[in-house]
Amino acid sequence: MILVRILYKISNILNKVSMITVFAMMALMVLDVCVRFVTGKPILGTFEIVEVLMVVIVFMSLANTQIKKGHINLDMFITSMPKKISGILYIVIYALAVVMSAIMVRASFREMLGVYHSHKTTATLQFSVFPFHIILFVGVVFLFLVFIVDMVLAFGNMRAIFGREGSKAAEDG
Repeated sequence: MILVRILYKISNILNKVSMITVFAMMALMVLDVCVRFVTGKPILGTFEIVEVLMVVIVFMSLANTQIKKGHINLDMFITSMPKKISGILYIVIYALAVVMSAIMVRASFREMLGVYHSHKTTATLQFSVFPFHIILFVGVVFLFLVFIVDMVLAFGNMRAIFGREGSKAAEDG
């Protein structure tokens, strides 16, 4: 359980980085509009900076959003079903999420290595995009870990449901 708390704490920190990045990106865009209004020219590279900051915003917040169950789901549909069926559906959904996020981890790792070896940079400012691929990879890894925790918790809930029904049957018999 301590590992889960550590995972949740780190995910919360990553989410705070995402929130700070949103503020920085908004400040940059406001400054760009003001400079463009005054001088008639935009700040060089603003578009590129905003583009890479979006990676930070999205991928640093994924795990925390899943912890808070903020992603799109069919909760209304699933909770209207019997507990056994909804429990099984949650396990299947989380198992699929673990598989999909594992594929994303592998793909983002391969992409990160490719960018590292190719020394890919942005077009205007010529700064390396490799650090942002690291951020993408870290965000997907934490999402993967949160999905694993969710799946384990779903298994625990199912065990509790089946355990209760088994004890009721024993009492009735």
